[in-house]
Amino acid sequence: MRRIAGFVFLIGVLMIAKAAMMALETYMTDDRKAATRDALNARLDEGAEQYERRRKDGCIRRCGRLASLSHAIVTLRDGIFLSLPFDPSGA
Repeated sequence: MRRIAGFVFLIGVLMIAKAAMMALETYMTDDRKAATRDALNARLDEGAEQYERRRKDGCIRRCGRLASLSHAIVTLRDGIFLSLPFDPSGA
């Protein structure tokens, strides 16, 4: 009986998670997705600039966790992920 109850519980949790994803997908229109993406990129750029300012001021190790993370993400975003070195459809 416990196995059946556990299985029913698992199915219920999965159904609730799927309903939440469907509601979020309905809420997030293309305009909202673009606005969210632009806001996130602006915050990442701001964090990367803050990291660069702190590095120029002389921080060696502790330049801020969020600023360091932002710098790493912006470096990847503007580096290797800006243009892929191969054609994904051909690969």
